[in-house]
Amino acid sequence: MLHHTRHFHFGANKLSGNIPPQLFSSDMSVIHVLFEGNKFTGNVPSTLGLVQGLEVLRLDGNYLSGFVPTNINNLTNLRDL
Repeated sequence: MLHHTRHFHFGANKLSGNIPPQLFSSDMSVIHVLFEGNKFTGNVPSTLGLVQGLEVLRLDGNYLSGFVPTNINNLTNLRDL
């Protein structure tokens, strides 16, 4: 677990598959999750809603499906989605 990581900048890296839900937890201090322009599929993991300090979330340009997790509104510091 990358609890002390502040930035996940993995845009346009041809990553594919599901975004692993175990990647995110309430113990994290990450503020940027940049996964845009990859080939991710599946749902947006609901564990993203646990990362209270998240300020920037970029998931555009993927093949994600399903609903946006309802706990995403817990991200009160989110300023770029």
